[in-house]
Amino acid sequence: PKMASAPTGEGYRFHHLCGRRAKISNRSRTAERTQSRGEFNNAVVITSQPLRDHEALQVKIDSKVPTWTGSVLIGATSTPPGNFTFPPSISGLASAWVCNGECVWRNGEKILNSYGHQRLAFLSEGDTVGIVRRGSCLHFLVNGKDLGVAEMHLPFGRVYGIIDIYGQCTKVTIVEPPAG
Repeated sequence: PKMASAPTGEGYRFHHLCGRRAKISNRSRTAERTQSRGEFNNAVVITSQPLRDHEALQVKIDSKVPTWTGSVLIGATSTPPGNFTFPPSISGLASAWVCNGECVWRNGEKILNSYGHQRLAFLSEGDTVGIVRRGSCLHFLVNGKDLGVAEMHLPFGRVYGIIDIYGQCTKVTIVEPPAG
């Protein structure tokens, strides 16, 4: 089923703190990896705001390069932006839930294989990936389609969206929820 976002009037934005190869622009809605033909990682970004219940964070893949393998990774962390240590990649990250390829990882351990039967590495420019919190459950989205429950035991407190502009993916932009 298609994922509807609950509009709040304030969309998600990327935090100004980011990985060493990430550049934030477009009123904090766009993130890109600098030197993307020479480096495939070190462009992790985090949202300024925690994920809001039932409101999707979705990013559009703006550009890719054929130089590398792999692509965008998306996830959530319970670490707030000011305390987050930006790793080269969110793959295997502790205190995080990550969709990588077609697998879901919790705290660096694989918990689901063939999740959603959609490999993120095969997405094209213009495609979207997303994440939505529903109470203690976490869902990932591809092109607005909910891939199902990926985690059922999110902590009660705040979790923040994290995006890894990795491999072939070089630039992403947050997709604003439809007005209404």
